[in-house]
Amino acid sequence: MTLVELQNWSECRTAILEYENDSVYLYSRPHDENLDLKALWIANTKKRIFGKSNIKADFDKGIQPYLPKEYCLESGYISDFKNKENWELQWGLDQNSIAVYFKGVIIAILPEWSGFNGFHGYSIGTNRESEVAWPLNEDNIQIQRFLDERNFLDSWSESKWILRQESLVSFYKNLHSGDARYFAADAGKWPPLGIHYSKSSEIEFISTVGMSQLPMPEFGMKHENVQDFRRIELAIACRPISDFEPLARYLSGQATYPWYFGTHFDHGHTMPCEQLREVGSKASYFVIIEAANFLPKVLMPSFDDGVVRLLHMIPIHASEQRFAEENSTQRLIELIEQAKVDPFDIHRDAIV
Repeated sequence: MTLVELQNWSECRTAILEYENDSVYLYSRPHDENLDLKALWIANTKKRIFGKSNIKADFDKGIQPYLPKEYCLESGYISDFKNKENWELQWGLDQNSIAVYFKGVIIAILPEWSGFNGFHGYSIGTNRESEVAWPLNEDNIQIQRFLDERNFLDSWSESKWILRQESLVSFYKNLHSGDARYFAADAGKWPPLGIHYSKSSEIEFISTVGMSQLPMPEFGMKHENVQDFRRIELAIACRPISDFEPLARYLSGQATYPWYFGTHFDHGHTMPCEQLREVGSKASYFVIIEAANFLPKVLMPSFDDGVVRLLHMIPIHASEQRFAEENSTQRLIELIEQAKVDPFDIHRDAIV
């Protein structure tokens, strides 16, 4: 029996609160069959007086497990579970984590790293770690994180977006002067997103406007202070191109990639791009670069007092992408710098 369900803004996952076998579970169901289903025990719906419960036995039967009484606190039993108004689901801004509220209080959290190394999430109703849930203690930082994100969503307004939009567009115009155009890229859905394009005699510059409103998923990030690396804007800088629209469409698609796949972009990543061939280039990949001697040093406008980074996407050849995989992207960047080639030239020859 489904109690509540809620699709995320990226339309890539649906959170479902499901009752079965005297228990309530949260499921994060992907719309893409190549992504994993995630599950978390929320509560039992009654105490079983007779008979022993066994998590593995329930799994083997193909039903969601009832949590044995030795794993359960008193808060782990919810008898009035059928009243759907008592439940609420909140997607995290990373679009991959979920908080479960019961009567206005967070009682469980499925973080973005659910499903790895035997961990599935936190619930206040359990007193020990198990195959279906770990304890959610009062000092768990994820609780305050969801409350802060709720405050952000409650305070968001169209005027706040316009200020952000104007700030980024102004920054881009100062960074690269020339004829400029702006395109909406959100199909009328939240969160708002745009593409800025400018052309001068020196460079053609295509950049996202609005990616930094949402923090990227942090799972897998190797930085110590991940909060300084989760908000980005992407930019393609190249020359010469006869038609910028294929690359603008490509960039628009990449602007939702981290949240859709539960990952992140960072310095050194490479991405395939068929659209480079459409604009006459022999390159077939982009390398994502935050800093290099051929890029301007920039300080992006912050968002909600958080650090925002501008990551440039520079075209590279398939042979260069293989070199980066085998030797590191940083080594490839060094070779590009040393070769004194024009890294923005989509017609340049491969250096490896």
